[in-house]
Amino acid sequence: SHRSPVSNITHGKTKDNPLNGSWLNTDDGSILEIKGQSFSLEVPSVDQHSIETGNCIIRDKQANFTDYDSFSRCKGKTGTHTFIKKDGHLHFTLIKEPCSGRRQRFTAVWDSI
Repeated sequence: SHRSPVSNITHGKTKDNPLNGSWLNTDDGSILEIKGQSFSLEVPSVDQHSIETGNCIIRDKQANFTDYDSFSRCKGKTGTHTFIKKDGHLHFTLIKEPCSGRRQRFTAVWDSI
């Protein structure tokens, strides 16, 4: 039997991600964009503006973020957080996060934009 290489990798997952959308970090102005199983995190800075991208896999009420940018210090590292969405706000709670930047940033409240 021949299988398509894309077979059900993302089928059905895009619209099922409860975090889909754009989120603004109320502490530092970072913007987290989530679309299906992908995320981008834009960190504004006068000195070193950066955008990190990666995968966002949801399992139950846990979000697993893995960077895949070659320049990122977090490349290949997966952070796991539980999340609560309420009244247009998103709150993450740390379970395991090897990336210090993400660990610090994700403790903030995120507003839907």
